[in-house]
Amino acid sequence: MIVYPWAYKAVKVKDAGVLQRVASLAAERIVQKTGTAYRAAVTHEVLGIAGGGSDDWSRAALNVKYVYTIELRDRGAYGFVLPPRFIKDTALEGWTVTETVAQAIGPSSST
Repeated sequence: MIVYPWAYKAVKVKDAGVLQRVASLAAERIVQKTGTAYRAAVTHEVLGIAGGGSDDWSRAALNVKYVYTIELRDRGAYGFVLPPRFIKDTALEGWTVTETVAQAIGPSSST
C-alpha cells in the first residue's frame, strides 16, 4: 500500500488529488517492474483512524507536501522476515515510489 494523510482523522488533506495521482503513478510503475499490485489511498480510508504516525506529523508540523507511508511486502505469509528471493523486487518497489515522488517534486514536474 501507498498511503498518505490523514490517519488521525477522517478527512483528506486539501491536495489529496495530487497525492493520489503521484501514489497511483508509483503503483502503476511497480506493476510494470515487478508485477506486484500496490493500492494508493488515504490512510484512514484503508487502515482506519490512528494517531501518532510520522506521516501525519510531517504534514501537520513541517508542512511536507509529498508525504507517504509505504507498506512493502509481505502480505502476511512471512511477516518481517522476508525470504531472500523477494528482497530485490521489494527494494525495487520502494525505490520506484521514491523515484516517482522525487520526479513529482522536481522543477520540471507538472504535478
